[in-house]
Amino acid sequence: MEKRDFSLLDILQLLKVRWWIILIAAVVFASGASVFRFFTYEPTYSSSVTVYVNDQTSQDTNTADDVSQVKWAKEVVNSYLALLKTNDFMDDLSTEYQGRFPDAWKEKTYSGEKLSKSCVKYTIIEETYLFTFTVTTHDKEASHNIGRIFEELAPKKISDITGKDAIKIADSARIASEPANSRNMMRNGVVGFLIGAILSFIVLLIIELSDIRIKDEDDIIDHYSVPLLGSVPNFESAKKKGYGYGKK
Repeated sequence: MEKRDFSLLDILQLLKVRWWIILIAAVVFASGASVFRFFTYEPTYSSSVTVYVNDQTSQDTNTADDVSQVKWAKEVVNSYLALLKTNDFMDDLSTEYQGRFPDAWKEKTYSGEKLSKSCVKYTIIEETYLFTFTVTTHDKEASHNIGRIFEELAPKKISDITGKDAIKIADSARIASEPANSRNMMRNGVVGFLIGAILSFIVLLIIELSDIRIKDEDDIIDHYSVPLLGSVPNFESAKKKGYGYGKK
């Protein structure tokens, strides 16, 4: 006998009969996801600096159209961001932080490579000469201190390379009042619940599709082109119900 083909009615029947298995699996997955999040959660804290780029000397903004101004702003900001993303500048940040906060450095080191890859993010504010420098660590004091060091080193770095006093700090770094990431056990529980329900349904469906046993008359009619002349009653089942042959 070949594997069974499932119709929509078969799927609905499967859900009707096996709903409790799906529910148990969903609850188990939801609980597991919430517990895992509870024990592995580690808060992170961000501190941001907003920077204004003041180098507009190569473009006559009084006569340029809006499109040209936007394009020029993007080019100018990107050119300075490229200088502040260099390995040398990240190493300068790291070295300065280590020198100023040696005790904190012993607990958690932030090399230039680590800052560049996992801690520091630059974001351009569209259609402006502004960008933000955001540092995210597991220590709110470290994030704030690295942000303040950036405020000092970034203008000096640009000035040393270009000879221009081209960037200004528009908004200084502040100590984070709450984590940048959330424990959000409710969300993890919902995701776990859905994953558990979907996986358990798929497993049940595969098992049902792989079951090639003939269970009733309908299976014979559906899979074999032969007429059904009759069927043998289940006497044991009938006796249990009190309607079997020979019942006294």
